[in-house]
Amino acid sequence: VILSIMFENIRRMRNAYRPAIVLYPGGEFAFKPYVEIIQQREEFIVSIRANPNRHIAKSQVQLQKRAEYFLLNDYWSRERKYFPYTFAVFNNLKRPSQQMRIRGWINQKLGFGKYWADYHEPEFQAGILEIARRFALLARKNKLQGKIFFLPDTWHALESPDRLIARINQEVESALAVNVGKMDLKGIEYIPRSPCFHPTSAGYSAIAEFMANELRIGTNI
Repeated sequence: VILSIMFENIRRMRNAYRPAIVLYPGGEFAFKPYVEIIQQREEFIVSIRANPNRHIAKSQVQLQKRAEYFLLNDYWSRERKYFPYTFAVFNNLKRPSQQMRIRGWINQKLGFGKYWADYHEPEFQAGILEIARRFALLARKNKLQGKIFFLPDTWHALESPDRLIARINQEVESALAVNVGKMDLKGIEYIPRSPCFHPTSAGYSAIAEFMANELRIGTNI
């Protein structure tokens, strides 16, 4: 059983309402399960929360209120605009989520990769580790072998998840996680030149071949 994690998904795991992290047409009702992470002293309490709209809203008004609440209270929510606007900007910059966005932008400009900071942030690591533990347990309960693949969404900073992958393989299960960024893509257009995060058909083919080879090695097929 395979769990694929695009590099960008480390941010999406903390997102309950899609427009709070990115706006796109048709996303007004994009609720989803999410990971809640609370720090208590030096420990992180990780909870996987259900879709906030799992009990479907009974009216348009109720749905709108639900959307407005999570738009303002999601981990990635921005500060609401208010007067004086300078205060709103300052308070927005104090939010950990906005600082993470800024660090990601700076790291991208410096060549470290947009999500390098996320993968090295202890609380984000705690979230992925909890997901890996639950995934490994689910696989064992069903007498299956599990494998987690981290897929790059750009062909830069491929080593971003390596430290987290090492923790997963040490703390959860040996050889459970693999970085697809380790594969050889010479001559393959992995990511299209347009602003799209999904691989090309050639990229998907290379991913499938890489995964198949990793599974053969791990299971002696």
